[in-house]
Amino acid sequence: MDKIEKNETESISAEAQPATERAVAGCEDVEQQTAELAAAKKSMGYGLLWCAGGLAVTLGSYFWADEGEHYLIAHGAVIWGAIQAGKGLYDCLRIRYRCGEFAAVRRMAATAACVVLLAVVLGVFGLRRTGGGAIEEPRYVAAEQLFECPTLGLRVRIPAGFTPVEDTQNATPETDSTYASHTLYVLDACEWEIDVEAVEQRISEEVGTIAEISEYCLSRDSAFYDGGFIKATRPLTVGGLDMLCSEGRRREWPGFVFSNYDLKQGQALVTVSVIYPAREYGRAATRERIGELLAGIELSPVREGGE
Repeated sequence: MDKIEKNETESISAEAQPATERAVAGCEDVEQQTAELAAAKKSMGYGLLWCAGGLAVTLGSYFWADEGEHYLIAHGAVIWGAIQAGKGLYDCLRIRYRCGEFAAVRRMAATAACVVLLAVVLGVFGLRRTGGGAIEEPRYVAAEQLFECPTLGLRVRIPAGFTPVEDTQNATPETDSTYASHTLYVLDACEWEIDVEAVEQRISEEVGTIAEISEYCLSRDSAFYDGGFIKATRPLTVGGLDMLCSEGRRREWPGFVFSNYDLKQGQALVTVSVIYPAREYGRAATRERIGELLAGIELSPVREGGE
C-alpha cells in the first residue's frame, strides 16, 4: 500500500514539474540543455524583432511617401533577422528532439511553416502591387526635345533632362461633349512634371482673347484644385503670349504644387501644367525655371487645312 502511495506521489510530482525541466529531464546535462534552450529562444526572439522592425520601417516609409518620392527598404534588417530567427528555431528543434519532446517539435515546425507561408504570401502580394519585380529606372534625354502639333500651329520646346516625350493624340470626331485633343507628358529626376493638353474646337468663334474665358477657367480650376488655391486664376503674359495662370494643391498629391497655364490658339484651348515638389515653391530658381518652360511655347498662324 505504501508503495502504491509512493508511486502516485512521484507521478503527481512529475506532473507538477515546470515544462522546461520536463523538456530536458531525459538529457544528460539538464543545466546545460536548459541554458542552450534559453539561448536558442533568445536568438529566435531577437531575429523576429529585427524582421518585424525592418518590415515596419519599409511599409511605413512606403505608405508615408508622397507620390513619386523614394521610400526606404530595410532589407538588411529583415534578412539578418530571418537568419537569426531561423538559427534559433533550428537550435530549439534540435534540443527538444534530442530530449524526446517530439510533440513540441511538431508544433514548433508547424508554426514555423505557417509563418514562412504567410511571409511568402505577403511578399507575392507586395510584388503584385508594385508591378512584380524590379522597377525600371526612367531614361532622361540629354538634349532638348520638341513637341509639335502642326494642325494647331503649336510647338513646345522641352529642356534637356526630361524623359522622352510621350505624345498621345485623340482624333475622335467632335460631338457636343467630346473634342479632338493632343497631349504631352514628360518627367525629370527632380520630380518635375510637364503636361500639355491642346483641345481642338474648345473655344467658341466669338471669343477673341483668352481673357474672355477666365470665368470658365476659374470654375474648372476650382474643381481641379481640391486641396485649395495658392493663387487663383489670373492673366499673365510671357514672351508676348497672353495666358491665364493659376496655382493650387490636390489632396491626392499633398507634396506637390500644381500650376496651370491656359493659352488660346484659334478655337483650341492649350493648357500647360507644371507640377513640382511643394518644398520648391516660392524659390527664385523655381520661378526662373517655369519662365524658361513657358518661353519654350511657340504659337504660329494655322493655315486652312492644317498645312
